[in-house]
Amino acid sequence: MSTDLVAFFGVITEPLLVRDGQEVTLQGEKHNRVNVYSEMLLHVVRDYAGIGDWRSLEEHEIEFFYDALRYELKKATKPRPPGKR
Repeated sequence: MSTDLVAFFGVITEPLLVRDGQEVTLQGEKHNRVNVYSEMLLHVVRDYAGIGDWRSLEEHEIEFFYDALRYELKKATKPRPPGKR
């Protein structure tokens, strides 16, 4: 992989992901552009089925749609006490 691609894809990125009912950053180098935006895109495509060609979405568009899902994701991924489902 060229150094340009490593510089682009390996960059530590700002957006936080929602896991376990809260906003988190992935540990260490895992919180990079590829990992973060891949996870965000998976949620966006799943929840916005009519979005069209997901391959044409730009980062700011992925963030826009993901931000709209944050409340629902926090609620859906919040840990539940044992025995309550």
